[in-house]
Amino acid sequence: MTANEPFKHTPLDLAKNQIRLFKLGPTSPGGLLTGNIVVWDSEECPHYSAVSYTWGPPTPTRQISIEERNFTVRENLWHFLDASASYIDKWLWIDQICIDQSAVDERNHQVGLMAQIYEKAWQVLIWLGVEAHGSGEAIDFINNRFHITAGPWITPKGIVSRRKKKVQILFQRPYWYRLWILQEILMAQRTLVLCGNKSFPWKTLEELFTPGGMDEGNE
Repeated sequence: MTANEPFKHTPLDLAKNQIRLFKLGPTSPGGLLTGNIVVWDSEECPHYSAVSYTWGPPTPTRQISIEERNFTVRENLWHFLDASASYIDKWLWIDQICIDQSAVDERNHQVGLMAQIYEKAWQVLIWLGVEAHGSGEAIDFINNRFHITAGPWITPKGIVSRRKKKVQILFQRPYWYRLWILQEILMAQRTLVLCGNKSFPWKTLEELFTPGGMDEGNE
């Protein structure tokens, strides 16, 4: 094995409904992202999180290291891995990494298991991308919405309107236009939405938009 040899997936036994799980390794600041992959029978998998995201354009790409061999990922996924320090040494299912994209039979087989993969995941991680256009403030607003509305005097109406605009922009990101999100979110046991270094539980969003859950006086 040479230092620059690309990573090659070990073939799955498609008759056993096997999947691969990826574990992100510790990385020094600015260092190469590393990890390893293990094949599991779908009925024997450990707790894992399934990542729901957009692949984004084919270029630019970034390099990571899997089992000390080079592996190319698209930039949006690299940003997720780079922001996922809290998921180091935890199992992840990520289609771009865990499916051998060069093997048509395997790819078709894994697509057929997609609903099962997301349903059996301990949680689904929705990655919206890097922080931009006030996304951090929007997520703070979502996470603190009920506290804010508990006392209308806390936040002037103009500031609330500005924050709500940033929430609207957050939900105009390309991720929300994917057809697959219906399956990936609805099948999930629990869901966490991540953007940059901030996050909020999907349950909070559901409660926020439940009739009566919003303070209409602050519209």
